[in-house]
Amino acid sequence: MLNLPIAYRFNDWRLGVGVSYHYKPTLSAQSDDYSEEWQFDNSLGSIIKLDYFYDDDATIGLQHMQIDYTRSETKTVNGDNIALIWRILFSLN
Repeated sequence: MLNLPIAYRFNDWRLGVGVSYHYKPTLSAQSDDYSEEWQFDNSLGSIIKLDYFYDDDATIGLQHMQIDYTRSETKTVNGDNIALIWRILFSLN
């Protein structure tokens, strides 16, 4: 997976938009007597995110991704999702 966002920061907030490219995505399911794996075509989706800097080195935010996965034998599978993201930025100085 490759995410390429562009972001604008204003005061303690950062708003970003971008694209997400998923290379050879797979879905697997397992239970005691069942195991299956599905391969999907490469997929391109969109991202929008909003982060709040509650400290100079830490953010909390929401990200929404819209993406569809396709397979030649089946219909399109909706992979849209929303994520709560917590980041801590480390400096090597």
